[in-house]
Amino acid sequence: MPRTPGEQRPPVSAESAESLIASRALTFALASIKERFETGPEEDRLTFHNQEHTEGVVRRAEAIAKAMHLPVREQLLTKIAAAFHDVVQKWEPDAKESGAVMRKRMVRVNEQESADEAVAWMRASGESFTQEEEALVRAAITATVPTWDPENGTVKQTDLESDVHPITRAVALADLGAAGMETAVSNKEGIALFAEENIDFTNAVRDSKGDVTRIPEADQEQYQRRCVRYLQQQVTFIEGRQKRLEVELEGLAEPARSNVAALFSAFEASLEQAKVDAQTFDILPFEAIARRLVPDAFAE
Repeated sequence: MPRTPGEQRPPVSAESAESLIASRALTFALASIKERFETGPEEDRLTFHNQEHTEGVVRRAEAIAKAMHLPVREQLLTKIAAAFHDVVQKWEPDAKESGAVMRKRMVRVNEQESADEAVAWMRASGESFTQEEEALVRAAITATVPTWDPENGTVKQTDLESDVHPITRAVALADLGAAGMETAVSNKEGIALFAEENIDFTNAVRDSKGDVTRIPEADQEQYQRRCVRYLQQQVTFIEGRQKRLEVELEGLAEPARSNVAALFSAFEASLEQAKVDAQTFDILPFEAIARRLVPDAFAE
């Protein structure tokens, strides 16, 4: 029904207003990621750190924040941090003695500069963010720095202490949370990360222009063995993430702790899928592997 002249618009709820701000932040961050890592030079195109990964982290972080019953304003800050957590991805090639060439991410630098961009967006957004809120977003992003956990054969975030702010916990858990929360995403991201990290493999496939017979058979066999080993290690990675969940929930009071733990119900399904992936890639023709991991090389 049209409004009569002078009729007041219905007030916008705080939740709706914060949702609009979060949507703006995500749109901005995704546009940056697309330009930098999806449509730019081939060497900068990332198969894992892309829009889809960021959308997944935002989705999981939002679910975790709601499970913690965070105030609406803190849910907004959680989504802003999740949206910007990977907008900077600096790296350098790392040649191994085996002959493999890996992508070496500039960890901590990437997270710090991603946090800088998040805060810059907050200041330019026209919204009234406080310095404390900027600091919360910055802390949440920098806490996603990954390090290796040799005891559990997986990745952890050393800045995720028991006394961290719930916003930091939500974003960190969401970043590494696909295996526990979303099996289909975990399956897809695990394979995508191999392609992103193993740049000699990805470059060889792209240079073949869709004709993998141009890649020497010995190289094809070596790439395939490496891929299968990586997927086998994904099983250990997921098992380690499952073991670490209790540690990473320490300091979180009830009922929030139980609510968040309940979101991580997909570990067993993710483990089974990881085992299937390793077995499948062991018998697939190399071209099928290349098409799955580097689809842009086969675009017509």
